[in-house]
Amino acid sequence: MPKIKSGLAFDLEGPVVDLERNGHHAAHLKCAEAVGLTLTIDEAIQEIPHFLGGPDEAIAQDLYELGDKKLNPQEIHELKDKLFAEWLKGQKKLPTRAGIFDFLGEVKREGVPMSIGSAIKKKLAYDYVARAGLQEFFPQKMIVTGEDVVHTKPAPDIYLECARRLGVAPKNLIVFEDSGRGVQAGRAAGAHVIGMPVYYTQEVIKKLKDAGAQEIYSGWDKVDLKK
Repeated sequence: MPKIKSGLAFDLEGPVVDLERNGHHAAHLKCAEAVGLTLTIDEAIQEIPHFLGGPDEAIAQDLYELGDKKLNPQEIHELKDKLFAEWLKGQKKLPTRAGIFDFLGEVKREGVPMSIGSAIKKKLAYDYVARAGLQEFFPQKMIVTGEDVVHTKPAPDIYLECARRLGVAPKNLIVFEDSGRGVQAGRAAGAHVIGMPVYYTQEVIKKLKDAGAQEIYSGWDKVDLKK
Protein backbone atom coordinates (compact mmCIF):
# COMPACT_ATOMS: atom_id res chain seq x y z
CA MET A 1 0.00 0.00 0.00
CA PRO A 2 1.41 3.42 -0.91
CA LYS A 3 2.20 5.82 1.89
CA ILE A 4 -0.96 7.76 2.66
CA LYS A 5 -0.74 11.27 1.26
CA SER A 6 -4.23 12.57 1.84
CA GLY A 7 -7.32 10.44 2.46
CA LEU A 8 -9.07 7.09 2.33
CA ALA A 9 -12.44 6.05 0.93
CA PHE A 10 -14.13 2.74 1.70
CA ASP A 11 -16.93 0.91 -0.03
CA LEU A 12 -19.30 0.13 2.84
CA GLU A 13 -20.78 -3.28 2.10
CA GLY A 14 -18.03 -5.88 1.88
CA PRO A 15 -14.80 -4.16 2.88
CA VAL A 16 -16.24 -2.62 6.08
CA VAL A 17 -19.65 -4.00 7.05
CA ASP A 18 -19.90 -7.71 6.25
CA LEU A 19 -23.41 -7.99 4.84
CA GLU A 20 -22.37 -9.98 1.80
CA ARG A 21 -21.69 -13.56 2.88
CA ASN A 22 -24.69 -14.25 5.14
CA GLY A 23 -26.92 -11.45 3.89
CA HIS A 24 -26.94 -10.45 0.23
CA HIS A 25 -25.23 -13.51 -1.19
CA ALA A 26 -27.19 -16.00 0.89
CA ALA A 27 -30.40 -14.32 -0.29
CA HIS A 28 -29.27 -14.46 -3.92
CA LEU A 29 -28.49 -18.17 -3.61
CA LYS A 30 -31.99 -18.79 -2.22
CA CYS A 31 -33.40 -16.86 -5.18
CA ALA A 32 -31.35 -19.08 -7.46
CA GLU A 33 -32.94 -22.14 -5.84
CA ALA A 34 -36.37 -20.60 -6.45
CA VAL A 35 -35.67 -20.64 -10.20
CA GLY A 36 -34.22 -24.15 -10.24
CA LEU A 37 -30.53 -23.37 -9.75
CA THR A 38 -28.50 -24.99 -6.98
CA LEU A 39 -25.21 -23.14 -6.76
CA THR A 40 -22.30 -22.87 -4.37
CA ILE A 41 -20.73 -19.46 -3.77
CA ASP A 42 -17.85 -20.31 -6.12
CA GLU A 43 -20.27 -21.45 -8.82
CA ALA A 44 -22.36 -18.30 -8.41
CA ILE A 45 -19.29 -16.09 -8.77
CA GLN A 46 -18.37 -17.92 -11.98
CA GLU A 47 -21.83 -18.29 -13.53
CA ILE A 48 -23.76 -15.17 -12.47
CA PRO A 49 -22.14 -12.20 -14.22
CA HIS A 50 -23.20 -9.54 -11.69
CA PHE A 51 -23.05 -11.67 -8.52
CA LEU A 52 -20.18 -9.62 -7.10
CA GLY A 53 -21.00 -5.94 -7.07
CA GLY A 54 -24.52 -6.14 -8.47
CA PRO A 55 -26.68 -4.19 -8.79
CA ASP A 56 -29.51 -6.41 -7.55
CA GLU A 57 -31.62 -5.68 -10.63
CA ALA A 58 -28.85 -7.07 -12.83
CA ILE A 59 -28.45 -10.17 -10.66
CA ALA A 60 -32.20 -10.78 -10.85
CA GLN A 61 -31.99 -10.56 -14.65
CA ASP A 62 -29.03 -12.97 -14.65
CA LEU A 63 -30.96 -15.48 -12.54
CA TYR A 64 -34.00 -15.17 -14.78
CA GLU A 65 -31.93 -15.89 -17.88
CA LEU A 66 -30.16 -18.85 -16.26
CA GLY A 67 -33.18 -20.29 -14.45
CA ASP A 68 -36.46 -22.01 -15.23
CA LYS A 69 -38.42 -18.78 -15.85
CA LYS A 70 -40.93 -19.57 -13.06
CA LEU A 71 -40.25 -16.11 -11.64
CA ASN A 72 -39.71 -12.97 -13.69
CA PRO A 73 -36.83 -10.56 -12.90
CA GLN A 74 -39.05 -8.27 -10.83
CA GLU A 75 -40.32 -11.19 -8.74
CA ILE A 76 -36.77 -12.43 -8.21
CA HIS A 77 -35.69 -8.96 -7.11
CA GLU A 78 -38.63 -8.67 -4.70
CA LEU A 79 -37.88 -12.11 -3.23
CA LYS A 80 -34.25 -11.15 -2.68
CA ASP A 81 -35.25 -7.92 -0.93
CA LYS A 82 -37.64 -9.85 1.32
CA LEU A 83 -35.04 -12.47 2.25
CA PHE A 84 -32.34 -9.89 2.93
CA ALA A 85 -34.69 -7.72 5.01
CA GLU A 86 -35.62 -10.74 7.15
CA TRP A 87 -31.94 -11.53 7.75
CA LEU A 88 -31.08 -7.91 8.50
CA LYS A 89 -33.92 -7.58 11.00
CA GLY A 90 -32.46 -10.45 12.99
CA GLN A 91 -29.05 -8.79 13.40
CA LYS A 92 -28.77 -6.88 16.69
CA LYS A 93 -25.40 -5.47 15.66
CA LEU A 94 -24.23 -5.62 12.09
CA PRO A 95 -21.19 -7.82 11.46
CA THR A 96 -17.98 -6.13 10.35
CA ARG A 97 -14.90 -7.42 8.56
CA ALA A 98 -12.29 -8.90 10.87
CA GLY A 99 -9.66 -6.34 11.81
CA ILE A 100 -11.52 -3.29 10.49
CA PHE A 101 -11.78 -1.55 13.88
CA ASP A 102 -8.05 -1.92 14.51
CA PHE A 103 -7.28 -0.60 11.04
CA LEU A 104 -9.63 2.37 11.31
CA GLY A 105 -8.31 3.17 14.76
CA GLU A 106 -4.76 3.29 13.44
CA VAL A 107 -5.80 5.51 10.54
CA LYS A 108 -7.59 7.87 12.94
CA ARG A 109 -4.54 8.07 15.21
CA GLU A 110 -2.44 9.00 12.19
CA GLY A 111 -4.84 11.87 11.51
CA VAL A 112 -5.80 10.64 8.05
CA PRO A 113 -9.33 11.66 6.95
CA MET A 114 -11.72 8.88 5.93
CA SER A 115 -14.96 8.59 4.02
CA ILE A 116 -17.49 6.03 2.85
CA GLY A 117 -18.28 5.72 -0.85
CA SER A 118 -21.33 3.50 -1.33
CA ALA A 119 -23.88 3.07 -4.10
CA ILE A 120 -26.69 2.26 -1.65
CA LYS A 121 -29.35 4.69 -0.45
CA LYS A 122 -28.31 7.30 2.09
CA LYS A 123 -30.75 6.17 4.79
CA LEU A 124 -29.40 2.63 4.59
CA ALA A 125 -25.77 3.75 4.68
CA TYR A 126 -26.38 5.86 7.79
CA ASP A 127 -28.22 2.96 9.42
CA TYR A 128 -25.51 0.41 8.61
CA VAL A 129 -22.71 2.64 9.92
CA ALA A 130 -24.65 3.27 13.15
CA ARG A 131 -25.66 -0.35 13.70
CA ALA A 132 -22.08 -1.49 13.15
CA GLY A 133 -20.77 1.03 15.70
CA LEU A 134 -18.67 2.96 13.19
CA GLN A 135 -19.91 6.53 13.75
CA GLU A 136 -16.67 7.68 15.37
CA PHE A 137 -14.85 6.97 12.13
CA PHE A 138 -17.50 7.99 9.61
CA PRO A 139 -19.67 11.00 10.52
CA GLN A 140 -22.65 11.43 8.21
CA LYS A 141 -21.03 14.29 6.29
CA MET A 142 -18.31 11.83 5.23
CA ILE A 143 -20.73 9.21 3.92
CA VAL A 144 -21.23 9.55 0.16
CA THR A 145 -23.99 7.48 -1.46
CA GLY A 146 -25.56 6.96 -4.84
CA GLU A 147 -28.13 9.61 -3.94
CA ASP A 148 -25.40 12.26 -3.77
CA VAL A 149 -24.28 11.92 -7.39
CA VAL A 150 -25.66 11.81 -10.92
CA HIS A 151 -23.96 8.58 -11.97
CA THR A 152 -23.22 5.69 -9.63
CA LYS A 153 -20.50 3.03 -9.87
CA PRO A 154 -18.73 2.16 -12.15
CA ALA A 155 -18.76 5.89 -12.97
CA PRO A 156 -16.24 7.90 -10.90
CA ASP A 157 -18.77 10.29 -9.34
CA ILE A 158 -18.99 8.73 -5.87
CA TYR A 159 -15.24 8.70 -5.33
CA LEU A 160 -14.80 12.15 -6.83
CA GLU A 161 -17.32 13.37 -4.26
CA CYS A 162 -15.44 11.52 -1.50
CA ALA A 163 -12.27 13.34 -2.52
CA ARG A 164 -14.10 16.67 -2.59
CA ARG A 165 -15.53 16.21 0.90
CA LEU A 166 -12.17 15.09 2.25
CA GLY A 167 -10.53 18.11 0.66
CA VAL A 168 -7.99 16.04 -1.26
CA ALA A 169 -7.00 15.63 -4.88
CA PRO A 170 -8.51 12.43 -6.38
CA LYS A 171 -5.00 11.25 -7.30
CA ASN A 172 -4.15 11.29 -3.58
CA LEU A 173 -7.19 9.24 -2.59
CA ILE A 174 -6.83 5.55 -1.68
CA VAL A 175 -9.99 3.51 -2.30
CA PHE A 176 -10.84 0.11 -0.82
CA GLU A 177 -13.29 -1.97 -2.86
CA ASP A 178 -14.53 -5.54 -3.14
CA SER A 179 -16.18 -5.55 -6.58
CA GLY A 180 -15.13 -4.93 -10.16
CA ARG A 181 -17.65 -2.11 -10.58
CA GLY A 182 -16.28 -0.39 -7.50
CA VAL A 183 -12.68 -0.81 -8.61
CA GLN A 184 -13.56 0.70 -11.98
CA ALA A 185 -15.19 3.65 -10.23
CA GLY A 186 -12.11 4.32 -8.14
CA ARG A 187 -9.73 4.03 -11.07
CA ALA A 188 -11.94 6.27 -13.21
CA ALA A 189 -11.74 8.88 -10.45
CA GLY A 190 -7.95 8.74 -10.61
CA ALA A 191 -7.54 7.15 -7.17
CA HIS A 192 -5.23 4.35 -6.08
CA VAL A 193 -7.53 1.34 -5.69
CA ILE A 194 -7.01 -1.61 -3.37
CA GLY A 195 -9.11 -4.75 -3.57
CA MET A 196 -10.47 -6.05 -0.26
CA PRO A 197 -12.67 -8.96 -1.40
CA VAL A 198 -15.01 -10.92 0.82
CA TYR A 199 -13.93 -14.10 -0.99
CA TYR A 200 -10.19 -14.33 -1.56
CA THR A 201 -10.24 -16.83 -4.43
CA GLN A 202 -8.38 -16.93 -7.73
CA GLU A 203 -11.61 -16.18 -9.61
CA VAL A 204 -12.32 -13.09 -7.51
CA ILE A 205 -8.72 -11.91 -7.57
CA LYS A 206 -8.73 -12.14 -11.37
CA LYS A 207 -11.96 -10.14 -11.61
CA LEU A 208 -10.52 -7.39 -9.41
CA LYS A 209 -7.24 -7.30 -11.31
CA ASP A 210 -9.07 -7.17 -14.63
CA ALA A 211 -11.09 -4.23 -13.30
CA GLY A 212 -7.88 -2.39 -12.43
CA ALA A 213 -7.13 -3.10 -8.76
CA GLN A 214 -3.55 -2.10 -8.05
CA GLU A 215 -3.24 -4.18 -4.88
CA ILE A 216 -5.41 -6.93 -3.39
CA TYR A 217 -5.47 -8.10 0.22
CA SER A 218 -7.23 -10.99 1.93
CA GLY A 219 -7.95 -9.03 5.12
CA TRP A 220 -7.31 -5.85 7.08
CA ASP A 221 -4.48 -7.41 9.05
CA LYS A 222 -2.50 -7.59 5.80
CA VAL A 223 -2.60 -3.84 5.11
CA ASP A 224 0.42 -1.91 6.39
CA LEU A 225 -0.11 1.83 6.78
CA LYS A 226 3.60 2.42 7.20
CA LYS A 227 4.62 1.17 3.76
